[in-house]
Amino acid sequence: GLLEILVLAVLFYYAIQCSVMDKLGIALSVAYGNGAYDVCRQVFTQGLVLYYLAYALVILPVMLTAKYILLAIGVAEENAVLVQAMLYPSIFAQLVQLLGDAIRTHCMAQGKEVFFGKLSLVNNLLSLFLVYVFVLPLGLGLQGCVYAKLIYELANLAGAFYVYGWQTEPLTRGLVSFSEVRKGFGL
Repeated sequence: GLLEILVLAVLFYYAIQCSVMDKLGIALSVAYGNGAYDVCRQVFTQGLVLYYLAYALVILPVMLTAKYILLAIGVAEENAVLVQAMLYPSIFAQLVQLLGDAIRTHCMAQGKEVFFGKLSLVNNLLSLFLVYVFVLPLGLGLQGCVYAKLIYELANLAGAFYVYGWQTEPLTRGLVSFSEVRKGFGL
């Protein structure tokens, strides 16, 4: 039924997401280790394209139509509406997370992971505090969790940009043209 399709779509997406990030990290590490900095830019661009394409084709349609999917499988309307209301702001948080994950992968492929451990500790504590404040004292309920997630991901993205811009090899930074991406995909 629809529930199985929904579950499979989400699992399929996360399988793709993990595979793309693993492949990206390995390819970036190999290219960086070989001093092939132009290949680093090409691989990074291709990874972003694959990552966002999987998101746009699998998860985004499910998130945008979740209310109707949930209603079709018998979930109470007030619950379906609540889930949909939480998913809309989650879309932006996930887009930020995707970019942050990709940039962190780029940085860690060059051995620049120390900063991320420190950031993670501070950011996790901040996130716990924000969830508490947003949910209880401010009374935002589950929406407060979504806002805390967005702030968490924005902090991760800022940290990723910091490491990317100031600690990675400058010749590995940036994106390649669409024609270079197509060549790498064999198109």
